[in-house]
Amino acid sequence: MLLDEATSALDPTTEAAINGTLERLGRDRTVIGVTHRLASTRLADLILVFDKGRLVEQGNQRELLAVDGLYRRLWNKQQGLVVSEDGTRAEVEPDRLRAIPILSTLSDTMLAAVARTFLSERFSEGRPVILEGDTTVEKFYIVARGKVAVLKRQEDGSDKQIATLQEGDYFGEVALLRDAPRNATIRTLTPCILLTLQRRQFLELIQSDPRLSHEFDSVVRSRVHPVTMA
Repeated sequence: MLLDEATSALDPTTEAAINGTLERLGRDRTVIGVTHRLASTRLADLILVFDKGRLVEQGNQRELLAVDGLYRRLWNKQQGLVVSEDGTRAEVEPDRLRAIPILSTLSDTMLAAVARTFLSERFSEGRPVILEGDTTVEKFYIVARGKVAVLKRQEDGSDKQIATLQEGDYFGEVALLRDAPRNATIRTLTPCILLTLQRRQFLELIQSDPRLSHEFDSVVRSRVHPVTMA
């Protein structure tokens, strides 16, 4: 049985039910699955990890998590994001935010406050999230579920895809750092749940503590060039 992203567009409850069914059906047959959601690889006998079309790692989950490789990095990136059972909203755990460079120096208390400020936004497949050159959207995004494409405008006016972002990836860091036009277009490749943080709300939290405000100003000065995509 061959499965290609079989549960990528499903809510967590339906996904769990489908995975349970597939597990039962697969007991007496070989099942080959393609997925970017690593939680579904937990019970696999053999996991093949590909990077840009090249096989870079293989083993079961225990073996792959025991080494500092691509699988473990991807696994860690996808942790700390909780999607509701009905698939309508998501949350991010404070500890997960510490892996984001511009938030890494914040205290545990401040990270908890920032985590509570994130809102969930749902997008259908093929929808623009950000348009290159836009100055009106001041949000930082974390991909909680789904995939998005990063597109750059070419000289002939066409858009070229330069990257794909998936669960655990983030974009729009520039919106927290400074007022500037968005430097790329972001478009959904699948149905998505994105966690969003408004710049105004974030700055209000930071400015409530003079020490944190000073630290964040230092981060801004050090990261104006370069900034992350969009």
